[in-house]
Amino acid sequence: MFGLRHIAATEQISNQVAAPNRFQPHALLPYPSIAALLAREQIAGRLAIRPEVVATHSELLTPEMSRLIEQAWGRIPYNHYGLTEEPHVGTDCSVHAGIHLFEDTCMLEVVNDEHQPLPDGVMGTRYLLTNLYNRTLPLIRYEVTDMLCRAAERCECGRPFALLQGIVGRAEDLLRLQRVDGTGEVAVAPMLISLAIESFPTVHEYAAEHDTEGIHIRLVVPNADERPRIVSELRERLHADIARQGAVAPAITLSVVEALDRSAQRMGKLNVVERRRAAGAVEVAS
Repeated sequence: MFGLRHIAATEQISNQVAAPNRFQPHALLPYPSIAALLAREQIAGRLAIRPEVVATHSELLTPEMSRLIEQAWGRIPYNHYGLTEEPHVGTDCSVHAGIHLFEDTCMLEVVNDEHQPLPDGVMGTRYLLTNLYNRTLPLIRYEVTDMLCRAAERCECGRPFALLQGIVGRAEDLLRLQRVDGTGEVAVAPMLISLAIESFPTVHEYAAEHDTEGIHIRLVVPNADERPRIVSELRERLHADIARQGAVAPAITLSVVEALDRSAQRMGKLNVVERRRAAGAVEVAS
């Protein structure tokens, strides 16, 4: 018997655990951040499901999220990439070497800030998307500011479609920091923050914002005994990682919160790192 069960990402985690425990899904199709939360619940023994397939979508799947999913269910997650304007740009295969582009339905040109084409293997700051089937509202070289690159090699699975590798987020979310030598700015990818935070396994969730006043990070750390150490060591790690980029680290504010709010207006999606265009008060709880 085939059935579907939708669970809102804005539900309390206890409800997100209770529902699949009753339903026992064969396939799990959550946002990456929700998949990581559920994986932690599975590892802790509060969730007991055995999905045959785990596939994520709509958010950036980080290496730590993927590791948690594999630890919980013994499955490397599949990852789907799409946009509101073009829902199905690509997905990965069982080799998990990158995202296979659906080149029979859309074209993707990786370019730099000046819209010059870049060779395969080089990270772009945006790309130009053309769909090949939408006659009602065709998109022709539509600019998307996701930073990614096309792989130089084809996948060993044998499929002819090109691969996307190194999707690191939106160009708008780049941290533009002052160079150590004072000669200008350094563009730092938001993945630097994600990798630093995810090196601390007891951080369950996080969100970071960068504005003209610095970097503001909220952490969900259930183990109260771990909080002082993580705050201290994470600040040191971020300063060191930013320095290796040749940049001056801005002020870094770290706050521990009980939970991160997920906006119903964004269907519960969570931007783990984003850049605010203007300085302003950042609401945190401690």
